[in-house]
Amino acid sequence: MSIIGDTKTIRLAGYGIYKGDEIPPKEIIFMGQSLHELKHTNPRIDLDNGHTIWGCQCWHGSETAIKDKVDLYEKNGYTITIVDPSEYSQDAPP
Repeated sequence: MSIIGDTKTIRLAGYGIYKGDEIPPKEIIFMGQSLHELKHTNPRIDLDNGHTIWGCQCWHGSETAIKDKVDLYEKNGYTITIVDPSEYSQDAPP
């Protein structure tokens, strides 16, 4: 989940299951390559939509905590946009 500037838009990769800590592939932007080179593990989350996202790419927590936060943002006028983690760019991490 990330907030996009002053647009009151939140990008959400979705919900999923924490699969443990693993070394991310080198292709993962926003620290993934460094973590891969250092052989440092990072939380792996397999999303309900079939994608995988890594802790270095997002805010993460229990599904209840994230849903509560999303609900609070929606009540305050934010738009929630579901995004594909593979579309993240180096200039605009999740």
